[in-house]
Amino acid sequence: MDVKIFYGSVELITSGIVHVVGDHLKMTIDGLPIDVFFLDDAHGPRWATDGADNRLELKLYNLNGLMPEGRIEPIPVASNERGDILLSFRVGVIDKARSLRVFEYSLFQEGSSDV
Repeated sequence: MDVKIFYGSVELITSGIVHVVGDHLKMTIDGLPIDVFFLDDAHGPRWATDGADNRLELKLYNLNGLMPEGRIEPIPVASNERGDILLSFRVGVIDKARSLRVFEYSLFQEGSSDV
């Protein structure tokens, strides 16, 4: 069964849930390595990206709630010949002392046609 999901000119490429042990995970989008860091500081929940040397770092700060929190509206993290690749995410902490968390993500491709 082939299922495609669109809204406007954005197509859902993949989505998933990752059970994370630790404060870092690696993923690859269309050949682009992405390092996701789960960080804490005194400035409240937020995210930041940093790209260099054909890699991307996604830094997720202070997302420590039992109820998942994050960014539902997708953010651009990469691009290809069709347009931007977008990411939405949520993080929920299962056990902060043991660095156990759930990372939910969806990747989208801009520039796609409606069904």
